[in-house]
Amino acid sequence: MKTNLLNSGFHSAIYFSMIFFLYPQIVEAIEIHDIRWGFGDRLVAYKINPVTILVENTTSQPFESEIRLQRETFRGQQIGIALSSTTYIAPFEKKWVQFYPYLTESADNWKLYWKQGNDQRTQSFFSPRPMPSAVTIQLVQPDSLSKVIPGIKQYPEDLFPPILGAVDPLNEVFLDHVPKWEKSRRNTFMQWVYSGGIVHLFENPNGELPAFPESYAPLNMNTTKSPVQYGTGVIYFHRKKLADVPPLELKQLIKKNTHLVDYLQSHELEKDDFPQLPNPSYSPSTENSTINSIASDED
Repeated sequence: MKTNLLNSGFHSAIYFSMIFFLYPQIVEAIEIHDIRWGFGDRLVAYKINPVTILVENTTSQPFESEIRLQRETFRGQQIGIALSSTTYIAPFEKKWVQFYPYLTESADNWKLYWKQGNDQRTQSFFSPRPMPSAVTIQLVQPDSLSKVIPGIKQYPEDLFPPILGAVDPLNEVFLDHVPKWEKSRRNTFMQWVYSGGIVHLFENPNGELPAFPESYAPLNMNTTKSPVQYGTGVIYFHRKKLADVPPLELKQLIKKNTHLVDYLQSHELEKDDFPQLPNPSYSPSTENSTINSIASDED
């Protein structure tokens, strides 16, 4: 009996070894590493918000397929139309994929869909509840070691949306360097300012205001007065480093420096009394002002 049991165990071990050899464990070709909701993980209600997802191709073969983001009930019933992005990821590479859903006041369940061979893969996420007020951010270089400024969310400049409608949740942007952007992002940022955005420019580590190229011409200091008007937006020039501003002073700065109409009213000024920069050569009301696609495949 004991010999039969040993033989049985030996045969079982060989059997399961053969199973693992012939049918190795399935390795996921695509892994989801990170999801960032809005700007600084803060969503704004009744706006189009960027949702940015870090995707990795863990295999030696290129990945090229549609990735879809779908809002669902907790019972799995789909809500609305899925947002989609046809995405290419080289072997063993990572890529940020960005979607632009319109959000209301509710926290929602979302599911990401993609194809792996002939199989459908999914991963679920739960979004934070959107807030009613717009967001203030500090644009930072990717993987930078910028000092964390209390009260201001940091946002990597390489994830800044290239579409004007997706930056509507922004209220104010703090900046102390020249972002390394391609034309679409440069245009989007300047159009956002022209359409009512607020920019705070601070000195760089060398103690100088950033020297912007011609494409950012309105951000170059060409007036002795601050702030200046650009379209319906406002640009503030601060002769100090952002990291040197005490938290209380920064809090008061954010509270005090508001949109053009509010600034004029609080200072009892007329619009003609406010320093104005020349209008851009392009028309922000028409160029790149609508979302032409519902998802963006970010490099």
